[in-house]
Amino acid sequence: MSRPCFFLISPIIASVLILSACSDTTAEQDASFKHAKSASAALLHSTHFGKELGLSKRGQDAIKQLAKQMEAVRNVERNGPGYKSQTIPFPLLRRPSDTGESFFRRRWQWFAAQVETELPEEDLKKIKSANLSGPTIKELSGDRGFTISWSVNGQSASTTTNMPGFIADVDEALKAVNDADKRRQREALDWLAGTQPDTGRRDDVVKALKTYLDADSPAKNHAIAAFGNWANADDIAYVRSLLDLQQSAQIEAAIRMLVRMKDDQLSELFVSRIENSRFRSRVQNALSSMGKEGETAAVALLPVENKKLFTTACGVLARIGGQHGLDALKAHLEAAKPHIDRGAAERAVGLIEARLKVNEPAAE
Repeated sequence: MSRPCFFLISPIIASVLILSACSDTTAEQDASFKHAKSASAALLHSTHFGKELGLSKRGQDAIKQLAKQMEAVRNVERNGPGYKSQTIPFPLLRRPSDTGESFFRRRWQWFAAQVETELPEEDLKKIKSANLSGPTIKELSGDRGFTISWSVNGQSASTTTNMPGFIADVDEALKAVNDADKRRQREALDWLAGTQPDTGRRDDVVKALKTYLDADSPAKNHAIAAFGNWANADDIAYVRSLLDLQQSAQIEAAIRMLVRMKDDQLSELFVSRIENSRFRSRVQNALSSMGKEGETAAVALLPVENKKLFTTACGVLARIGGQHGLDALKAHLEAAKPHIDRGAAERAVGLIEARLKVNEPAAE
C-alpha cells in the first residue's frame, strides 16, 4: 500500500502543500491528520517510549535532531524572531489568525512529513504498527496555553505548554522561577512583583526568592522587586544585607524596602556606608523616587550628626521636598548645628520655594 502523496515529496514542499495536495475529501483530510498525529506522538515523545517502540539508533538520532528543531521553534516563539538567528520553517510559525487547533494541526502534519522522510523504513513500520493514540489537545482557559495528551502501547502521558508570559498562580510562578529559560524566570518574577501577595503563601515565596537572590542568578533586579512585594518586617535583617549588593538598582530597591518597613536602624545603616559616594547617590535616587515617603525619610535624616548624610538628605529634598521639607530645612539652618551643610540646605530651600511658588493656585 503506497504512502499518502505528501510524504513522497521533500519535507519543505510537503509542509507547504499538506493542506492543498491532500484535501480532496474530508475523509482524506481526517486520515492524513490521524497519521500525522500518530507519527508526531512518536517523534515528540520518543524519549519516553523509544525502548518500547524499538527504534534503531539511526532512527532515534534522526528524531533527536527533529526534536532540537522543535525546541528552536519554541525558543523563537518565546524570545522573538532574532533569537540566536534561528531559521524556522514557515509552517511552524504561529500566525495571528491561528487557533490552537489549526496551529497544532499544521505543526503535527509538518513533523509527520519529517518523520516519513528522515526515518529508516523499518522504524516507520514499527511506528505504524505500534498502538499509538493522540496527541489530543485541550486549550486552557484565558488563552493560557495547551495540555497535550498521548498514549503509546497503553502507556499514557501528558504535558502542558503555557503561552509565553502567562503565569496562572503562585505554584506556577515558583516553578517558573527555576526554569532553565531565563525569559520564563523573568516572567515569573515580574508576576510575583505585581500580584497581590497571598499571606498563606508568603513564607514559600520569600524562601524561594531569598534562594534566588543568594545565588548567582541572572535577574536579581526582577527578584528584588518581587521580594519587596512579598517581604514584611520579619525579613528586615535580610533586607539590610542587600545594601551590600553591587548593582545600583538592587541597592536602591533595598533602601526603599527598609524605608517602607520603617527600619529603626536606617540612619545607622546609612552612616556606616555614607563615606562611599556611590552609596550616597543610591540613597538620593531611592528616596527621591518615593514621593512623600521619601521626603519624610529625608527629613528624619537631617538631625543625624553626620555632614555627608545631611548633605545627601538635602539633595533628596531639593528634588522632591514640599512644605514639610522646607520647614525642616529652615529649622536646621536657624539652629546652625555643626553637622549641617549650609550651602546644600540653602540650595534645597531655594529650589523648594520655587517649586511651591509654581504650584500655587492662580489668584482669582
